[in-house]
Amino acid sequence: MMGIYLQEKKLTTPEEMVAEFVSLSKLLKTCNGNVAPIHQEMNIIANNLILITKNTYDKTCIKYQELRNYLHDKDRRSWENLEKHINTYLKKSPKEIKLLDVGTGPGRDIIYAHKQGYKITGVDNSDGVINILERLNREKLIPDGSYYKNDMRKLQFEDGSFDVVRHNASLIHLPIISYGYTVDQAISEAKRVLVDRGLLYVSVKKGNSLRFADTGEGLGGRIFQYYTQRMIKALLQRHDFTIIFTIVEPSTRSKNEKWISVIAQKNSIL
Repeated sequence: MMGIYLQEKKLTTPEEMVAEFVSLSKLLKTCNGNVAPIHQEMNIIANNLILITKNTYDKTCIKYQELRNYLHDKDRRSWENLEKHINTYLKKSPKEIKLLDVGTGPGRDIIYAHKQGYKITGVDNSDGVINILERLNREKLIPDGSYYKNDMRKLQFEDGSFDVVRHNASLIHLPIISYGYTVDQAISEAKRVLVDRGLLYVSVKKGNSLRFADTGEGLGGRIFQYYTQRMIKALLQRHDFTIIFTIVEPSTRSKNEKWISVIAQKNSIL
């Protein structure tokens, strides 16, 4: 179906796919009838863009590791904020905390969390990233069972498996459609695998657009979904999370770019 749709629409480049996706998104706002076909068409395009981004990470994962092999100031602050809220809201020692890092990348955050004493599990859908994590495991830099290949929209773990789920710069690679698709699937899965009253950390680029861009770091073109604070608030609230912390701060690599970081708590079912 994807190939037929893209051929009929003659969408041959990521830029054309983004333009069509944005056009369909605008159409949704004026449509008074059945929107399901529009959602389905957007999902086809979104899946193709997600695959293109995955393939980009597969090809450039070594370069990505070189650029992101240590915690920048913003990264360190994000961990400090999360750890502070873990201490306040969960009242457990690190060795008692099961933490899932979604879109974990080539090992930096697994190494950090493991050193802090957390029972860390990282997931990523890039084969190249998984190859790097396998090497780090062989070198005893990350523990056995600390990484899995997994799509953030369909996690392999049982309900209530983790105390904390961390989505650091992962949701930015999922185009927003509607409830039940892409980003909503990822947040729904995060909620499912969290324990009652567990914590969710989310960090996304600030803005209000969908772009396919090359950041000029030798990492190739990737899809980027930007968010406003209102968009993040609505997303988390419709999945029954209560926001307990929000910060907006400049990117480490670009003063013209800002990030929204949010910590939310899964509401009690009782």
